[in-house]
Amino acid sequence: VGLVSSLKSVPTRKIVVDAIEMLERMSHRGGCGCDPMSGDGAGALFGMPDAFMRSKAKDSFGVELPALGEYAVSNVFFPHGNAQALVDCKTILERLAKERGLKVIGWRPVPVDNS
Repeated sequence: VGLVSSLKSVPTRKIVVDAIEMLERMSHRGGCGCDPMSGDGAGALFGMPDAFMRSKAKDSFGVELPALGEYAVSNVFFPHGNAQALVDCKTILERLAKERGLKVIGWRPVPVDNS
């Protein structure tokens, strides 16, 4: 287990670079023996990149986000190859969010690089 942090609570690119280097140097991260093409599940947890999220919300959905701390972002993994299942899953998630006083402002595929 490793930890890279700023004691000053100041987000910097150096923290990200150091965290990635730490992950690359760890020979055993609790998931050895898994499929080498899909990774071992190790990763990094970061604070909300507010400026980035505001830019994407404006570009993708034409909306202004509320104040930092008043909105959330999620990654959702949907079933592949079934258009109706995708619609059903989104409908269920939107209903559950609404029941909890939340509003889904949009869905956006996450860009990936499979090279």
